[in-house]
Amino acid sequence: MQFSWTSLIRLVGIVGVFVCLLAVGLGWLAPVPVRYRMVVGPAYGVINGFVIDPFPSESRLLNPTTGEISRFHAPRGDQFDHASCSPWQNEEGECQLVGRWARRVEGSGRMVAEEFGLARYSIPSGRVLDEIPLEVVPSSSPCWFPGTSARVLYAGSDGRLYQVSFEDEPGFADNEVDDSPHRPSPIAWHAPPLRHLMIHDPAWSTDPRLGGLLIAALAFQVHPTDDRLTPKRLWWLKLADDATVVDAGPLTDPEEKPRLDRAEERYPNVHVAPDGRLVLAYLSQPPMSALWELRLATVQIDPKRGIPMVHTIDDRVLASNHLGAQPSFSADGLDVFGVLQGSEHPHGPGPLARVVRFPAMPSSSRTSAGATAHADHKSVNPRG
Repeated sequence: MQFSWTSLIRLVGIVGVFVCLLAVGLGWLAPVPVRYRMVVGPAYGVINGFVIDPFPSESRLLNPTTGEISRFHAPRGDQFDHASCSPWQNEEGECQLVGRWARRVEGSGRMVAEEFGLARYSIPSGRVLDEIPLEVVPSSSPCWFPGTSARVLYAGSDGRLYQVSFEDEPGFADNEVDDSPHRPSPIAWHAPPLRHLMIHDPAWSTDPRLGGLLIAALAFQVHPTDDRLTPKRLWWLKLADDATVVDAGPLTDPEEKPRLDRAEERYPNVHVAPDGRLVLAYLSQPPMSALWELRLATVQIDPKRGIPMVHTIDDRVLASNHLGAQPSFSADGLDVFGVLQGSEHPHGPGPLARVVRFPAMPSSSRTSAGATAHADHKSVNPRG
């Protein structure tokens, strides 16, 4: 009897060891989920809902391939605007949206904003990744750092630039809401000082000809005895490895000194045209005008200093009734989408916007690039 129990215990031990080894072996043989991100360019352009409708509404997503417009429904009916899409997708085909967020609650019979901050969503699934309450909220859409990191830079309502990284360690931890959200940090200005500097609309191109320079709209005080700020003007900014601004200069008409009567410039978007040119789409608002001009310019590189410059006298004006929204390029770079004023709103005061697709290249260049030139602009109603 003693021999039988001992043999049984020994047999159970051997079987247990074998099962453990088998489990480890199967674990080694099991396929490991591969996670990656691939740079593909933004899958969507984002248009603020209040540009489309005078009443609070959802932001619109613009498909740069088809030109189709869809609504983005923030969870719980929260407000989400001033957003931009990541220039990459993950292995599941998901992108990310980062923008200004407001938690809305019902009060006095209507929805009111209770909390403001920064939010990050995964699309097209709509999964919530981060909601970060802030005291200084974004004043314009963020731009993504070059590469495939979940790291953005944005202009705050105080006129400063901020950066935030949603990843602390190597790998991609973007499958669920972060219980300890990362706090944005201000970007130091170590460039030549500008009085009462206000920064808006940062945009980043990865084209090597720009040398990693950032494009943004700047306004500042020219004379110490005059409280007025200059109209916003497009500048280039040079960032060091620690993301501090170490140099800056005017992008548009760099030989021209700051003027208080200059047209306002905002919402830059840099793209590489199929013919290889570096193209800038931006908005210009003449003095005393309520609408904007949609302008297209070729970015030249100063051969001596290696910095970008735009001579606005050579701009192509595509529209003079543009609303305050960043223009978007089509996926093939042949067209640029503008948000123009439309007919009167059927349910109240205010314009009904329409998204219009303009040729971004001359007809001869489009033909040589293998495209069919448009004779007419294509327009779509973005309210749907």
